[in-house]
Amino acid sequence: MQDEAILYSYRKADDSRASIFKSAVFRNWMAGGYKNNIIQLPAAPFFLSTDKNRVDVYINLMGKYAVANSWFLQNVRTAVKSAVQLDSLIKEEYHLR
Repeated sequence: MQDEAILYSYRKADDSRASIFKSAVFRNWMAGGYKNNIIQLPAAPFFLSTDKNRVDVYINLMGKYAVANSWFLQNVRTAVKSAVQLDSLIKEEYHLR
């Protein structure tokens, strides 16, 4: 699921983002060592594109990415719950502590 849904959704959203936003802000923040420092905006314009359709597509792709992450987290919670139940069953069956 991670590769097929989450990574795929992330890559689609990231490709879309790359045509809208300048990457200098993130690059400069990374160069600062990920600290809580003031973000320096690049020279105006701040966006590569302000085309409403591109922005709407990006927002939609981010929504799909959020759904994929929520679905993944739900699956992990279900797996953990099942693992705990299985562990309890094994301990009970074999009289383990």
